[in-house]
Amino acid sequence: MITSLFTRQMAIIYLPIILAGLILVYQQKGILRKEYLATLSTALVWFVLNIPSIQANGFISFDNKDTNQQMGMTWAQRQYLSQLDFNAGKLTEFTHVTWQDTFNYVQENGETSLPKTNMESILFDPVLTIEEFIKDLAYMVYSGFRQCGLGVFFPILGIWYFLKFGNRELGYLGGAQLFTMLVIALMIISYIEIRWLAPVFIMGIIGIESVNRSGKASTFLDFSNQLILFVLGVYGSWRYINLILEKQTFLSSV
Repeated sequence: MITSLFTRQMAIIYLPIILAGLILVYQQKGILRKEYLATLSTALVWFVLNIPSIQANGFISFDNKDTNQQMGMTWAQRQYLSQLDFNAGKLTEFTHVTWQDTFNYVQENGETSLPKTNMESILFDPVLTIEEFIKDLAYMVYSGFRQCGLGVFFPILGIWYFLKFGNRELGYLGGAQLFTMLVIALMIISYIEIRWLAPVFIMGIIGIESVNRSGKASTFLDFSNQLILFVLGVYGSWRYINLILEKQTFLSSV
């Protein structure tokens, strides 16, 4: 996580979760001295590697997608225009306009016609932001259910366990999962990719397993989740086999 914080600006959204987790672990005296040293050493190494960038730009050298190959355009501009074109019926779902299209749009409509950063995207058109937030959150829940079953709904259970039983670990895990889902849904104006949701799904899976091991949950919860995952697995396998048979990819080399 330290490496990602020094290389990917989007990783900053996990910082509140990490700090809350560290506080929780510290209160339980669960961090060993060698783990403190490993954490500080890693941060120090990355800080030293970023000294040239700090001297030249006054900040850490995050992965920068604003390059000459992109005609001076940013990914935020391209993604925002892609969403506008999709909403207007000019683009199919889960596709993007080209860099040339983005450049032409800015040339025709002015430098301020598209937001250049993720933060600008959120504030650029509040109505569109709210609409895409609701849509992305719904897509996240739908995709999460297909990937991890009831785990995507764990925030409700985790927060309830915290309020009723005072279980800080489950409360933290549920709150962290909910926070991640809300932030990603808010920040992404265009399309959410499944790989971005891996932390969300993992937290849900761990949360459900933690509840099952707590001894306070009904066996019906575990049985229901296992049954749902089994049905989803069978359905997914059936769809996958049909897809292969329809496209006959196994005959492509004959």
